[in-house]
Amino acid sequence: MNVKINPLPKKAISHSFSLAILAAILVTIYSNSLHVQWQFDDEPNILRNQALHLDSLSVETMYHSLFANKGRGDKLFRPLPNLTFALNWYMGKQDPFGYHVVNMVLHITTAWALYLMCHAILSQGQPKKTEAENGRRIIALLAALLWASNPIQTQAVTYVVQRMAIMAALFYLLGMLCYLKARTTHVACKRWLFFSMGFACFLFGLGSKENAVLLPFSLLLLEWIVLQKARIGFIRKHQAWVGLVGGVLVLSMALFFAEGTFLDYIRGKYASRPFTMEERLLTQPRIVLHYLSQIVVPLPQRLSIAHDVALSDSIWNPWQTLPAMLIVFSSIAAALLFSRRMPLVSLAALFFFVNHAVESSIWPLELVYEHRNYLPSLFLFLPFSAGIYGWIKRLRHRNNWLPATITIALALLVVFFCAGTYHRNKAWATEVTLWEDAVHKAPLNYRANFRFALSLAWSDQPTEAQYNQALEAFNRCLTLTSQNVRESRLNRANIKGNIGSIHFRKGEYQTAVAHFQDALELYPGFGRIRYDMIQAMLKSGKIEEARVQSDILVDQYPGNPDYRRLRDVARFWKNKENHVN
Repeated sequence: MNVKINPLPKKAISHSFSLAILAAILVTIYSNSLHVQWQFDDEPNILRNQALHLDSLSVETMYHSLFANKGRGDKLFRPLPNLTFALNWYMGKQDPFGYHVVNMVLHITTAWALYLMCHAILSQGQPKKTEAENGRRIIALLAALLWASNPIQTQAVTYVVQRMAIMAALFYLLGMLCYLKARTTHVACKRWLFFSMGFACFLFGLGSKENAVLLPFSLLLLEWIVLQKARIGFIRKHQAWVGLVGGVLVLSMALFFAEGTFLDYIRGKYASRPFTMEERLLTQPRIVLHYLSQIVVPLPQRLSIAHDVALSDSIWNPWQTLPAMLIVFSSIAAALLFSRRMPLVSLAALFFFVNHAVESSIWPLELVYEHRNYLPSLFLFLPFSAGIYGWIKRLRHRNNWLPATITIALALLVVFFCAGTYHRNKAWATEVTLWEDAVHKAPLNYRANFRFALSLAWSDQPTEAQYNQALEAFNRCLTLTSQNVRESRLNRANIKGNIGSIHFRKGEYQTAVAHFQDALELYPGFGRIRYDMIQAMLKSGKIEEARVQSDILVDQYPGNPDYRRLRDVARFWKNKENHVN
């Protein structure tokens, strides 16, 4: 039986239809994220960030929410997401439901902006016939859908505080779209209007997350590859500008790497990190390639909030370091070399690497987080979608079954992405499920074990089994920190203190005191641990020791009323003991 397939409908597919498809699918696959609990950095950034807790919608209170910057003084730090968090707080306080709804809406809006951007790129210099227009809209829709439904995006969408990454990407895309509109319009007033709107989007992007600073570089890529068709003549024609930009970059690099400059400031920021700047720089090519593999094969079991990463201390160790560097640099070189022959592939590749330049370079950030791919991965599925569509179009007159097979396989790929996203969201349901998942995937990761232990020990009404699991995880943390010479004594003291607190809750007061004492030997200034130790001493009958420790505690922190009250309790029991004797 002959099967006829025509992937090109005769009637034009409307933009509103594409938006409806995107919205319906994304709402479905993120529906199980709406009741996900607060996670990790949500607490300091939102729950304990008093500047965001609006009790009225006055101009003054909303203005102050822009400076809710976690102790950075009067500096603005991602003010636009902070404003949206403040409005969320006003509407729903600590209920995470409204925050997740906003994140979902922003994700849908970003997917819609990506669809429009892909359509605009494909439309440059192309005919406006219905068949060609349908093709562009189908390709743009497929590219946006594969990007938006990819399970790796869950860390940006489901993790409330990463709204910052979503908003930065949204304004980034809108800025690119405005630039493209400005460059292709022949009406002067519209051109300047679009340029002005694009500049505003650039500022809004910077106000959402700092990596939006790379927008000018992406606009250069857009200009050269899409508008100028990667013509070398364009560079020759504007060689003065190219030379100026190159000179500024060379001068900036020279100043940066000079002694006693900004480089020293950056190095100083690594004091609290378990790796050096050089180790981070050498490790990042492997991590960037790992990101790419996660995007291409986004199995939920490959996604996690924590990853075991072996640091690269030279280009030879581990052995994957040098091959990873060669792959990254050769990929960039190939993208430049074949930019005229394969413009969409070059644009996607260069855009990906350029937009990892901040978070995957020398800046003293954590080594790996999947939400960092939200912006760089925007165009990765555009050349794939265009290639698949072109393949089907060429085959539809030659073969009756192959186009149908490819179309079905493509539909299954979308279903696979959607199912993976829905499944991955289940891991985010609670703190316990998230960190249990992380420990399973990264058993040697200190943070994963520590957070898993905390989530078990301080959950509502923990069971004996949960306490035991937490103790196992804390003890693993001690092993992991002992293997890392840069790990601070404060962290080890914190672990010991948490172990002591678990034994205290279990009524094992003598054991608790021993762990508290170990913690204070590591870090004598840990007031909260000394406070808990005094209570354990009182419970175990060590009244004199509790009195002595309470005096030390108040001497260290004379202004703390809780510590003074505990000292009074210890003195009362000591006096009572003396009276009895």
